[in-house]
Amino acid sequence: MDLTREELRDDGEGEDMEREPLAGTHLKENKFYRTRYPGAVRQKAYIFDGEGNYYNKEWDLMEGSGQEFCWYHVELPKGNQKLSQSAQYLIDVLCPPLKLQDILSLVSNGPFCGHVDGALVFRVNSPGPASSKFTFRIAARVTENSVITVSLGRVPRLGFSPVGQSLLSEIPSVESPNYVGDEQKDRGGTVIREHVLDFLLTMNHSEEADNPVPKSVSNLLVHIIDTHVDHLQDVVTKLEIELDSVELELDKDGALVFRVNSPGPASSKFTFRIAARVTENSVITVSLGRVPRLGFSPVGQSLLSEIPSVESPNYVGDEQKDRGGTVIREHVLDFLLTMNHSEEADNPVPKSVSNLLVHIIDTHVDHLQDVVTKLEIELDSVELELDKGGFTLKKQMLDDRRFPKMHADLQRLLQVIANGEQVFPRVREKCSSKNWFASEDISSLEELIGRLRRLKENVGFIANRVTAIQAGLDSWQAEQINRKLYYLSFLSIIFLPLSVITGVFGMNVGGVPWTEQRNPKVKEGFRNVMFVCFAMLLLVLLCFLFPALYTRIAAWRRRRALRRSWSLNRKSFLKRTVTGGDRGGYLRI
Repeated sequence: MDLTREELRDDGEGEDMEREPLAGTHLKENKFYRTRYPGAVRQKAYIFDGEGNYYNKEWDLMEGSGQEFCWYHVELPKGNQKLSQSAQYLIDVLCPPLKLQDILSLVSNGPFCGHVDGALVFRVNSPGPASSKFTFRIAARVTENSVITVSLGRVPRLGFSPVGQSLLSEIPSVESPNYVGDEQKDRGGTVIREHVLDFLLTMNHSEEADNPVPKSVSNLLVHIIDTHVDHLQDVVTKLEIELDSVELELDKDGALVFRVNSPGPASSKFTFRIAARVTENSVITVSLGRVPRLGFSPVGQSLLSEIPSVESPNYVGDEQKDRGGTVIREHVLDFLLTMNHSEEADNPVPKSVSNLLVHIIDTHVDHLQDVVTKLEIELDSVELELDKGGFTLKKQMLDDRRFPKMHADLQRLLQVIANGEQVFPRVREKCSSKNWFASEDISSLEELIGRLRRLKENVGFIANRVTAIQAGLDSWQAEQINRKLYYLSFLSIIFLPLSVITGVFGMNVGGVPWTEQRNPKVKEGFRNVMFVCFAMLLLVLLCFLFPALYTRIAAWRRRRALRRSWSLNRKSFLKRTVTGGDRGGYLRI
């Protein structure tokens, strides 16, 4: 027979929650008030008798009595409406009897769990746009005999439907283009279209008709949370299936693509970018700048295979030729000392695509190793200069911000190595499934991944050294500032008496009591002012010295009391000893 019920869609918006009620009673329009937004939200109301039966009921928001309990569910539309618009929808269908605090606790963003107006309210609302398929919102208000829930969009398997109406309880018959309509009916079973079967494969749960009817509010609450978790699991399963299909499409032509690109500026010497597209018989690579030892050159053209002769100022041209060997200039030798690998002429020629891929990744790791080695040599030279240098060199390094820049470069380098740590294990995993990739090259990739991890540890050690040197320079700068402040304080101490003297003798004491400068008989007015100032100075010093004086006096009194107590105890002890000798050497206890 044909599938007569409404087909499930791929996006999860399947059959409507509005089904015919089990008891034959249709949803009625609310008798108490008329809604302002008719049809804006979907509503569903159930009443449970506590014995495993349920009935559809009218939307009156009344609580059950006795063993009965009610469930009212509101489904907000998935659209571009604001959060305030969703709150208006809830106010329209839930008020009264709910209050504004109940509405706000149900519709607000973020997680929440607590008691509001005597009811348990919890919500798990993500703050994303309502139209996104990765925005999930579910909230519930639970009392002893009623549950009110609000969800964004349809939650699969949340409601209930009569037993026997489940698609999963039918005998299936997959729709096939090889059979016409009559032959399809003769085969029997419910015809399931291909896209419906694809959707069912993403579901980790049954349909609404298979839900056990709750016998208590606690059963209903567990059912609501269970369906929410199942909904999240469905989305994750869809993402996994989508990712598998994308990887399958990428592997259809047998090509493996990977890249290790750092997001820094292209002009920086610490920005590395390399990408490759690998098939069974070809490799296409893209790099930012030249990668040392990446290409190949004829054997015998390697500088390392020559007999060297270092260029020296002590020999002129003819004498240099008589000594023989290839003349190597000093800066070239310095560069070669920073390299941990040979030249292009010494590269083994790959015999397969897997050998070539290992060679490309190997040269990339060697390039990173070269940069790390240069940083180590530069850091060693800087430390040596700091040990030998003085004020001028340290001041110049602080002004140039050399170590903060070096620390930023190390962070970029760490990011490049971290990207390689993420990509190359996946490359090894993908290549291990290719029949044309040699097993020994898989082992080589594992060794390169190990080298990359050790390189990351080495860069971390270098970053710690840079941090320690920068901390030393900061402490040196703080010491210089403290020394300058000390000199400034010393100078202020030297010139402070001068300022005091000029301030004292430059005072105009006219009008001050005890001066009476207009009276020629009083000639000691200035001296009287000095006496007053001296008395005030003694008073201020006494206030500052009083705690120290009090401490010393208290300590002296304690020592005196202890000394007196010790002398009394000693006299008493001697007296008891003398009287005890008359009693035969025994002391009375």
